Amino acid sequence: MIRLVKIAICFVARSGTPSPYVTYGSVHSSRAPRISSIFTKRSARPTIQQGFTRTPSWILPFFKRRKAIPNLVCGFTLIEILIALAILAILIAGIVSAFSGFTKAEAQKGAATGVLSLLETARSETLASKGGSRYGVHLDSSGATLFAGSSYAVNDPDNIVLTLDPRVELSYSLSGTGADIVFDFLSGTTVASGTITFSLPGDESVPEKTITVSPSGTMELQ
Repeated sequence: MIRLVKIAICFVARSGTPSPYVTYGSVHSSRAPRISSIFTKRSARPTIQQGFTRTPSWILPFFKRRKAIPNLVCGFTLIEILIALAILAILIAGIVSAFSGFTKAEAQKGAATGVLSLLETARSETLASKGGSRYGVHLDSSGATLFAGSSYAVNDPDNIVLTLDPRVELSYSLSGTGADIVFDFLSGTTVASGTITFSLPGDESVPEKTITVSPSGTMELQ
C-alpha cells in the first residue's frame, strides 16, 4: 500500500499538479511530517539480499581451521621382523608335521584295507570253487599277493600283487611256519590263522592297525 502511495506521489510531482499530501499550507501542513516520517522509516530499514541466509552460530566451530598433523614415519624394527619370522617358521613346521602325519595314517589305512580285501576275495572265490581251485594270500613285508592253488607260485601270471606304501611295514604272526593263508573248499576255513600288523616305522604317534584271521576264515580289521 505504501508503495502505491509513493508511486502516486512521484507521478503527481512530475506532472506539476499540486497534491494535498505534499502541500505545506495551513490546511495540509499537518500531514507533511507524517508522510516524511513514513519515508524516513522506510529508507531506514535495512535491505535484505535475496538468497542470503545467516549461518547458525552452533555450526561455526566445525569450520575452524584445524592444525596440521605432522607426518608420521611407520615401519618395523629388526627385532620385530625376526620375531615375526620365527613365529611364521613355527606355524609352518606345525602345519607340515600335521599334514605328514595325516598322509602316513592314510597310507597305513589304505594298506590294511587293501590286504583285507585280498583275503576276502580269496575266501569268497574258494567258496565259489572258481576254476575248481582253492585260493590264498601270500604275505611279505612290502605287500601281499592273491594266488590260485594250494601253494604260492612267484611267476604265476594270474597272481594279483598289492604293493604297500614304502612308509608302511607289514608283519604277521600265523599258526605254522608259512606266510600263506589258504582257504578250504566248502567251509572257507584256514589252518593259517593269526594276526597281520601294519605299522609306521619311526612314527609312534599313529597307532598300529591289525587284521585278525580266525580259524573259521573270518577276518576283522582293528
